[in-house]
Amino acid sequence: MESRSIGRHVLAWFLLVGTVSCGGSTRVAAASPAPSFTPSCVATTARDQIDHPSGPARYETLAVNNLLRDFRVFRPATLDGSKPMPLVILLHGSPTDAAGTEDVIHFDAQATAGGFLNVYPDGCSMDWDERHASLDVDFISHLIDRLGSEYSIDKSRVYLVGISAGGFMAYRLACDLANRIAAVASVAAGMWWDDCQPARPIPILEMHGTSDANVPYDGGPSTYHGHSLPPVMTMIQRWVAYDGCTGAPVPSLAGITTTSLWNRCGGGSVVRLDTVVGGNHTWFGSTFDPVPGEPNSSAVVWDFLKQFRLAA
Repeated sequence: MESRSIGRHVLAWFLLVGTVSCGGSTRVAAASPAPSFTPSCVATTARDQIDHPSGPARYETLAVNNLLRDFRVFRPATLDGSKPMPLVILLHGSPTDAAGTEDVIHFDAQATAGGFLNVYPDGCSMDWDERHASLDVDFISHLIDRLGSEYSIDKSRVYLVGISAGGFMAYRLACDLANRIAAVASVAAGMWWDDCQPARPIPILEMHGTSDANVPYDGGPSTYHGHSLPPVMTMIQRWVAYDGCTGAPVPSLAGITTTSLWNRCGGGSVVRLDTVVGGNHTWFGSTFDPVPGEPNSSAVVWDFLKQFRLAA
């Protein structure tokens, strides 16, 4: 997750999961580094697991644009590998890595319950770079190809999920790879660029806390690479326009979460905003900075994604 102005949540995040530099082995408590791409972007945790695999997940590498990248794959033991399976690609926050994020959000458990392949790619230097988007967009596009060659993937059910910095990258991918992704879900993220031209209407879910100090719900200065961000609702309205939605959103309330759902959109897509009143910059339902009554992001995200298929 994105660091919070070197305050208590930065320290809490590092103490909770640790961080791993993309090219080194020292675990440090520091602000989010700017992306620094090197010939090898393999995270230290991934290197350790490649050399000494343990546990139910495996790490693999992939060379893209002269960079060696890595990704963590969890295939539930209950999945029938002979049948096409849904694929969820989950983009970690910053400054952390795939393993650190899974340690906090436990999305593998949701993969087991939901019956899908759960894949965490690692960003270079524990971050994603939508500013020079082709590097990471190419990586994810090649990753989808690679996974399709190694596993029985249902190509109509490839989904993207992002948390914090990973959510920003998920939106970049929604702009650039809409014809390969069935739906996108983001938690505690936003968009600062305006060069988005999705190839088709794509279902979007944003879960966001009103007390998020990293990516402010009402917009303004953020800790995300120094960008000043629009209000979350302004960003959502852009997706409403991209997806050709008409009419007012359908509101609903569940505890401290208010949902606004635009369900009359092009190509069977929807745009949905879950506003968590008092929620912080976190994966809701995890042990990191929770508030009473917050939703469970893992369950909400999968319940949203699984409705959608990419048209043939």
